[in-house]
Amino acid sequence: MFAWLKYWLSSWLEMCFLKRAPQNDPVSSSAMILAFTLFTPIKYLLAVVTSGSRVALGVMTIDFLIMIAMLLFTLVLTYRTNRLQQSLTAMAGTGVVTGVVALPLVQVMMASLHNDQIPVLIAVAWLLLAVWSVVVRAHIYRHALSVSFIVGVGLAIVHGIIVYSVVEQFYPTAE
Repeated sequence: MFAWLKYWLSSWLEMCFLKRAPQNDPVSSSAMILAFTLFTPIKYLLAVVTSGSRVALGVMTIDFLIMIAMLLFTLVLTYRTNRLQQSLTAMAGTGVVTGVVALPLVQVMMASLHNDQIPVLIAVAWLLLAVWSVVVRAHIYRHALSVSFIVGVGLAIVHGIIVYSVVEQFYPTAE
C-alpha cells in the first residue's frame, strides 16, 4: 500500500518538475480516486480561507467541472479520449502537490491582509506558484494532446480564465 502511494506521489511530483508525462503512468481508477480524494480537501482549504465554506464548495465544484470538461473537449477534438483517465489523474495529482505548496502561502497572505499589506516575498512566491501551476498544466495538456508546449500554455491560460470568469459570475465576491 505504501509503495503504491509513494509511486503516485513521486509521479505527480516529477510531473510538477516536467520530468514525467501522464502517459508514462498506467491507467488506474484507484490512482484517479486517490488523486481526487487528496485534491478535494486541499482545493477546499485553499478556497475556504478566502471565501467561506459555502462559496468554497461552489468554487471547488466549478473548478473540477471545468477541468473535466476542458480535458474531455480537447481530447475529443484531438481524437485522444483514451488518455482522459491518465490526464485527469495527472491534473488532480499535480494539483495536490501545488496545493500543498500553496496552503501556507494563502494562510500568510490572508493574515497579511488584516494589516493591509502583503509582504513582497509572499507576493512574489504567490506569483511564482501561479506561473508554475500554468506550466504544469501546460505540460499535462502538451502530453495528453500531443501538441506543442506553447499550445499547452495557451490551453492552461484559457482554462484559468474560464474558471475565473465562471466563478465571478456565480460568486462575485469570491477571489
